[in-house]
Amino acid sequence: MPGTARLRCAVDIRSAFDNDGADEPAAVRWTLRQIAGLSFEVEDDDRWKRLFELVRRAADPWNADDWPLGFDPLLVCSPLCTLVSFECTRCVVGQRQGGMSCAHPTSAFGRIWHLIRDRNRDGLRSHLVELERTLSA
Repeated sequence: MPGTARLRCAVDIRSAFDNDGADEPAAVRWTLRQIAGLSFEVEDDDRWKRLFELVRRAADPWNADDWPLGFDPLLVCSPLCTLVSFECTRCVVGQRQGGMSCAHPTSAFGRIWHLIRDRNRDGLRSHLVELERTLSA
C-alpha cells in the first residue's frame, strides 16, 4: 500500500469497504488497513498521547465519539462488523472467540481500549501485530 495508512472515521471506512466489493476479502483488507492506521497513531509520541486522552476522556468505549474526535475500538473492525451485520458468530474473528462480541473487553478488538487506557503502548503494539497475523492467516 503506498503512503501511510491512517485510521479512518466510521463513514469513510464503511464507504471504502462498500466501494471495494463489501465481501469478506474486502472486510479483512480494510480491517487490516484500520489496524495499520491505529499502529500509525501508536508509533508517534504526540499521537499516542492524544489517543490516550481520547480514551481517558470518554471513559467508556460506548461513550466515544467517532474518529478523530474520539476513539472506539470497534472502529478498527468496522468492516468485519458491517459484513456480518454485527452477528458475531458469523464473523471470522467472532468465530475464533466463541461468538463473543468484539465490544467485550477481553475480545480481540475490545482489548485495544483497555491497553490504551492502561497506557500499555508495548502491549498494544504486540496485540496489533497479533491481530494482523490472525486476519492474515
